Amino acid sequence: MQILKVGTRGSKLALAQAEIIVSLLKSEFTNIEFEIQIIHTSGDININSRLDLLPNYGKGVFVREIDQALLKNEVDLVVHSMKDVPTQYLDQLKIGAIPKRASPWDVLISPYSSLDELPPNAHVGTSSIRRKSELLRLRSDLNIVPLRGNVDTRIGKLKQNNLDGIILAQAALQRIEVPEVNSYSITEFREDEVVPCPGQGAIAAITKTDNHSVLNILNQIDDLETRNMVTAERSFLQEFGGGCIIPLGAVAILKNDKKEIELFAAINTPNGDISLRTSMLDLVNNAKQLGINLAHRMKTQGAKELIV
Repeated sequence: MQILKVGTRGSKLALAQAEIIVSLLKSEFTNIEFEIQIIHTSGDININSRLDLLPNYGKGVFVREIDQALLKNEVDLVVHSMKDVPTQYLDQLKIGAIPKRASPWDVLISPYSSLDELPPNAHVGTSSIRRKSELLRLRSDLNIVPLRGNVDTRIGKLKQNNLDGIILAQAALQRIEVPEVNSYSITEFREDEVVPCPGQGAIAAITKTDNHSVLNILNQIDDLETRNMVTAERSFLQEFGGGCIIPLGAVAILKNDKKEIELFAAINTPNGDISLRTSMLDLVNNAKQLGINLAHRMKTQGAKELIV
């Protein structure tokens, strides 16, 4: 029986995402065994450091070591959160599958029922400069507290650190069970409030470009609708340099019987005092060009000046 080795990070969420990929593949290929192998990354090792201070932050800090294992043939494919995959990716590697996406939205987890209900000068935890800028745009009085760690660790710090709320990707709560979250209110942000990171909620299954047998296997679990949405978001991001160090968000939504994509984007100054927000609609087949066109529009509106 053929055995394929699947590389991933060791966090609970990363393992859950790898297991999603394996489960989808097993349903299609009953004659193949899949072994998940944990590979530690520099982003995981430097857990007490601020993300934006890590070497090469925004250029694959959570994927580099895993991809190297793939290049060395230590594993046959790897699984990443799509939002962690650089837009300027290695030529030797190819995204073979992007399965159906979970929620792309961010959520507020808090003892309070909404962002508006937080007390004045409330303390909210996040290490994302995008989330920080969006929150300060909505509530300039907030105190943003750096917060890293696994999903359950961050939820635990909500009480331990006397925070008034934390911001997480809703997809994480959909993929792993964290009983402690049931003690809090969960408020979903939409595109007019907090625009997600490009690719958020999607999973990438990746193999070597020349490994045609594995690419053919991965193709069976690829979701074209998700791929089109992610393509639009990532092509937009690539026009601005392709790293998550930019306080930038982009999210694609299918419209008109899924024949068109509306791409929403936001670029803020780090403290959220200036924000540029717009959207554009195009056919799903033009997903990549849609991202490029929206980026060009925002550049003419002054976007580059906001992120310099």
